[in-house]
Amino acid sequence: MTYKEQVKEWLTTEPSQRDLEFGAKLMLQGNRNRILHQNVIKKSNFDKIAYELTKIIGEESRNNDQAVVAKMVLQVAANETTQPEETKGKRADHETLPEAIQALFEKNLQIYPEMRSLHERLKVLSETATDSERLPFLQRLLSLDQELRENWNLYDGFDLNAVAPNSPNESEIPNEPTKIDAKRVSANRKYLSDNKTKLAAIIQEQNTEKASELLDKMQIRFTELIENGETFAPEQVAELKALGLHVE
Repeated sequence: MTYKEQVKEWLTTEPSQRDLEFGAKLMLQGNRNRILHQNVIKKSNFDKIAYELTKIIGEESRNNDQAVVAKMVLQVAANETTQPEETKGKRADHETLPEAIQALFEKNLQIYPEMRSLHERLKVLSETATDSERLPFLQRLLSLDQELRENWNLYDGFDLNAVAPNSPNESEIPNEPTKIDAKRVSANRKYLSDNKTKLAAIIQEQNTEKASELLDKMQIRFTELIENGETFAPEQVAELKALGLHVE
């Protein structure tokens, strides 16, 4: 892959997935500015790297930048008409939600100021900057907008007491629980222990489909244990409940 191809690939990568050090290395390769290279790494300044790389590519990418910027401007305008309410408050059950879900609320409080700052900066850049110079700021704004919406959807839609989608209906639940042997008891406990951290991480990643699937599997194991007379320490029960399991 040529240098320009590498630069273009880095610039078109989703901002949240960009490799800081690799982007800085490409920038250094293009402008030989070692002081700037050190500064962007120290400050984790992705926007500056994107700005410099776009300049380095130069005239070759300008036509493409014009098309991309025009499309992004339209997308930003469309998003502004359906902007989520900044005044959304905490849920009444906020303190009982898993920490990863609570963190989404706090994260959005941090996102709003950055989005406002980007809006103001783009107003100035629209009069003084080229499309190439505006591009990284538009990319960042759209990335934040998407993250904001996904966070609100997950935070507002998280149901601590919801029945897992694939759980059987009450009429389908047998009157007598299925008996399990000591080997199954041990396997179930290990499964729950091994997957607690994994489930928390998936929730943090906002992968609701994957989280729901794992939660359903953990619920089956937990229910089997309870129905067969097994008990858990109070702190374990609280931890599982916080992740979304039904422990009553």
